[in-house]
Amino acid sequence: MKLNSIDNTRLIFKNNHNAENNKSYANSQRNNVAFGSAADIMLATMDGIERGGFAASFVAQDFLGMAAPRTIKGLTRNSDTTGKKNTAYATSVAIREILSGPSLFIIPSAILWGAAKFFGPANRVKFDYIKGIGDQFNDYAKGKSAESLGQTEAVKKGFYKEAFKNMLNTSLDNKVVDIDAKAQYFADAAMEIEKAKSKGFFKNLMGKPVAGSKEDLTGALMNEYVKLKKQYMPVSDNITNMSFKTKEGTLGTSLGKFIDDLKNYTNDITGTMAKKAKNGLKGSVEEAISKFNYSRAGSRFVTTTLMTLGVFSFFTIIPKLYKSTCKTNPALQGLEGPADANKPAETEKKDGGVENENK
Repeated sequence: MKLNSIDNTRLIFKNNHNAENNKSYANSQRNNVAFGSAADIMLATMDGIERGGFAASFVAQDFLGMAAPRTIKGLTRNSDTTGKKNTAYATSVAIREILSGPSLFIIPSAILWGAAKFFGPANRVKFDYIKGIGDQFNDYAKGKSAESLGQTEAVKKGFYKEAFKNMLNTSLDNKVVDIDAKAQYFADAAMEIEKAKSKGFFKNLMGKPVAGSKEDLTGALMNEYVKLKKQYMPVSDNITNMSFKTKEGTLGTSLGKFIDDLKNYTNDITGTMAKKAKNGLKGSVEEAISKFNYSRAGSRFVTTTLMTLGVFSFFTIIPKLYKSTCKTNPALQGLEGPADANKPAETEKKDGGVENENK
């Protein structure tokens, strides 16, 4: 199965930037009798899937491309022999497909939620990004006290600026004029996005604009980034891609992911530093930050391992769930006779033969 990762901010930019082209294309298809309503349905379906994000797009692709066709095909299993629809087999296929697809996201999401809830929100940040953002924070924290690093809003205003400065310079080859002003603009916008409410899954799925929503503010900031990239970089298909420089190399990212990673890491580190300042910091600030980064990277590694094991473990349970309610294999319906009924007769005949031989 081919999985297509979808970035909402990329879709928002695409919809805003190509609005007229999309209208022209749709209108031309409507004027064509053969493609009119079909094109509208296909475009609406594809855009809706994309707006749902990676999880929704995967589940939709999995259902439309795998679950539905397999279930329908299961209805005709051995029907040429039995002359009936094999509803039992179709049901087993539907149960397997419905449980397996969404579980790829529900189980990891539940484990990730638990890790972030009980061990800190930085567990939502991937292993490499904890190290990369952590190194950036270490540079930002030089010369600062634990008390000042425990003030979340003040830290975000300064740290986000440095982080976006890194991202813009790395993504745009250090070509941006007035980089400090641009970085501060992106930092302030990111803080506003953090506080904004989501427009909701269904409104986002339908593409309805909601002023001040997290999705629309992210899309507007994405458009600002694209303007900079068009201004300073050659035109390319990867116009929405971003990069972040670390001590070990360069990490690719997207705007929405970058903002979420900054938020989760900063909320966690500032909360930790505030506690250390209150209880009396042992050692230097740099040592405390390094210890924090090491701890969160380790817990994230464990979390990722648990997510993988959780999915695999559940997949081994799925067949048992169905077998507990269905004692026979519906895939063989019509191919075997009543085996249980035949066995006594065969045994009786064999026993009779043995008895005769003995006699």
